[in-house]
Amino acid sequence: MERTITGRMLLAMDIDGTSVGSDHRLGQASVAALRRFRQAGHVVCFASGRNDFDMSNMCGDHREADYVIGNTGGKLTRMRDDAVLSLHLPEPDFVRALAETCLCHDDCVLYVVAAGYMGVSRMTPGVMDYVRSNGCQPVVYSSAEQLPLRRVEVMMVSGNVQWAIDAIGSRGLALDYVFSEPNVIDITPKGINKWSALLELCRLEDISPENVVAVGNYLNDRDMIENAGIGVAVGNAEPEIKALADMILQRDHNHDAMEELVDKLLAM
Repeated sequence: MERTITGRMLLAMDIDGTSVGSDHRLGQASVAALRRFRQAGHVVCFASGRNDFDMSNMCGDHREADYVIGNTGGKLTRMRDDAVLSLHLPEPDFVRALAETCLCHDDCVLYVVAAGYMGVSRMTPGVMDYVRSNGCQPVVYSSAEQLPLRRVEVMMVSGNVQWAIDAIGSRGLALDYVFSEPNVIDITPKGINKWSALLELCRLEDISPENVVAVGNYLNDRDMIENAGIGVAVGNAEPEIKALADMILQRDHNHDAMEELVDKLLAM
């Protein structure tokens, strides 16, 4: 039996593969549904692995939410005034260690993002595709000392990610990682993830974690779907995510799954 919630809700939505379509935009029906949900007194939050550069291809659709959790939980921003309410940065020594590791291997790329800066350990066809999708101009760095080590907000590895995973374990780095795509991992400070950011938001909005509805499609949504009052999988979610969910939607990300979800929540 599906769970129910009474009282004020916090709807936390993953972005890619969940709330936006393949064109990176919210469907009109989803926009209308989210506005109805907010007008009913509930809170809407995007919870994504995206960094600030990645938000650009949404053409402002992220402002249909009250809050945005980015950097896989590392950053919480309030949309009405763009106030950054929390920001968790990895230790500079850990950034240096991962950069040194990835610079030694031609089959992986370490992306490093700070305010107004994106660096990559090498330029590859995959990096070029990423650049075209968000319009950023990354710097190719050749040593860890060229990085803004104390300002780094985001680390992401693509390609042969095992090099980075092994380095985190063997060097005892206080970092967590999660797969956001089959050959891509997002790296965060230890204990930082989408759910930890949602708990911060619950405290700010005085909403019980039991009144959180979290919806996603991939492995980096697992922590919030497992812990939320209602965990939801979209129709195109990975089987592992569907197995964890309290509710599985019929629609997928290309067919306004958020409208289906909001209709169900407002009918409770």
